[in-house]
Amino acid sequence: MARIIVGNSEAFLFATRWIDTESALPANLKRLADLYAAGTISPDEYLSRVMEAVQGQSRRIEEARSTLAVIEEVAGSAPAILAGSLHTEPESEPISLLTEAGLVDSFASATGAFTRDAQRNMIIRRYFIADDGGASPARVDYLFIRGEGLSVVSRELAFDDSTFDTHPSDHFGLVVDIAISDGS
Repeated sequence: MARIIVGNSEAFLFATRWIDTESALPANLKRLADLYAAGTISPDEYLSRVMEAVQGQSRRIEEARSTLAVIEEVAGSAPAILAGSLHTEPESEPISLLTEAGLVDSFASATGAFTRDAQRNMIIRRYFIADDGGASPARVDYLFIRGEGLSVVSRELAFDDSTFDTHPSDHFGLVVDIAISDGS
């Protein structure tokens, strides 16, 4: 956590990382069922992966609630910025909890801003892809803002190009320029 002071204004910066499991969204659960039906994964692997996805989603819901509690305890009603690898898609319940609490997703209107993309990211392709080919591209990293005086000026993906056929991380980064108005 950090506090940023600009003139007479302040904003609090929070960073977090939530549990990383497969998605429990219907499209991914259908993909796992299709892999099982095709014989690509065993019954035990299918059950294990579905259970891990469902348990991971439940844990991320709790992590969202805990994150909101910390923001409320530390920042109160002051402007706040939340950044992190939340390992869940924008349409998931944990993200809905954040937006319902007044946090604004700086990439909500962006199209194709996938931060985890097995087709493009060489780290994922080399070290993380299971025999089933991996999941579809997804945005699992976020930067939210909340409060008067904060506005998104620009946003873009970072580290989404490879150098010498590799990437620096299995996630692409987010770069968000935020204006903080001086309350004076």
